[in-house]
Amino acid sequence: ICLLVAFIKKTGLHLIFERLKSFTSSGKRLRIITTTYMGATDYLAIKKLADLDNTEIKISYNSDIDRLHAKSYLFLRITGFHTAYIGSSNLSEAALTAGLEWNVKVTQAELPHIIKEVRHTFESYWEDPLFESFVPGRDDERLKATLAGTNESQQIDYNVLDLIKAHDYQTT
Repeated sequence: ICLLVAFIKKTGLHLIFERLKSFTSSGKRLRIITTTYMGATDYLAIKKLADLDNTEIKISYNSDIDRLHAKSYLFLRITGFHTAYIGSSNLSEAALTAGLEWNVKVTQAELPHIIKEVRHTFESYWEDPLFESFVPGRDDERLKATLAGTNESQQIDYNVLDLIKAHDYQTT
C-alpha cells in the first residue's frame, strides 16, 4: 500500500488502523508520504503508523517549499489488478466519512495509464530528498516541533479579507 496524503489525523487512522496492522504484520509493505503543511498532521498518528511492521514514512518538513496537497491511496496487488483512489480525502475521520470529498477509483484493468502515472508520481516523491524518512526515536522531537511551529507560523491573516469586496452578480 502506498499512501500519499497531505494530512494524517488520529481520527482517520483509527478507522483503518487494525486493517493496516494486519496488512503489515503479514509481511506486506506500507509506504506513506505526508507533510507538516499547516501543522495539520497529528504526531501521534505518525508515531502509531511508524510502530507498525514493514512500514516506512517520509515527511516533508519544509512547508515553505512544499505545498503538497495531493491525496492518493494506491493498492498494489501481486495479481497486477492494482487499484487507486485519487481525490480530496486526507486521512481524517471527517474526510473518510461525512466530509464533502470527491474521490475517484481507478483500476489497472480500466485505466492502466492512470495507475502507471500514480505509481510513477509516488516513486518520484519517494525518491525526492524533500521527503525525509521518519525514524521513531530519532525524529520524534523534530516532527513535534515542526508541527507546533507550523501551526503558529501559518496562521491566516484575516485582515487581507478586508481587501476582498463581494459584488452582486448582474446579467446584462
